[in-house]
Amino acid sequence: MIMKRAIITFLCLLIFTLAYPQEEPELKEAFLDGEYFMRYEEFKDALPLYLLVFENNTDNANINYRIGVCYLNIPGQKEKSISYLEKAVGN
Repeated sequence: MIMKRAIITFLCLLIFTLAYPQEEPELKEAFLDGEYFMRYEEFKDALPLYLLVFENNTDNANINYRIGVCYLNIPGQKEKSISYLEKAVGN
């Protein structure tokens, strides 16, 4: 009985760990690509990558800050930067 329970627990954990990490590398890659574009002041290219990461972690101060900076440096988008920068400072 204990062995059966241990096997079922192990299989459940295995299934959840295999399903979850698939998302993480994509988000990490999107963040790193955003960093690359940000470094070269390509804010229009960095923004969609940061927004992808933001969808999965809206409370991250770092992501909110970077999105705010992108909007701040894209002509005609300064107004959009305010809420993200305020959220970044609030965290």
